[in-house]
Amino acid sequence: MPELILLLIIVIALTSYVGIRNPAYEERYIFDVDRILIDKQYYRLISSGFLHTNWYHLAFNLLLFILLGNIAFPFLVLSIFSCFISAA
Repeated sequence: MPELILLLIIVIALTSYVGIRNPAYEERYIFDVDRILIDKQYYRLISSGFLHTNWYHLAFNLLLFILLGNIAFPFLVLSIFSCFISAA
């Protein structure tokens, strides 16, 4: 398993663990359209992707991430690389 996928799994698991155990933390980083548009809290676009609503949701998503991560990883790297090349 590539190190980047393992790192993402750890970060997602830790942030979701904190979010599930601490509602104030979840409320601060969860996706909320009004807070993004009106309050310009754009970090919520990224941070909400690391939060999960409950343990079943987290376990299922991490399982799929592990199974599909090895398949999708080369395409992800290629996409990021092509974005940098086209931006140059």
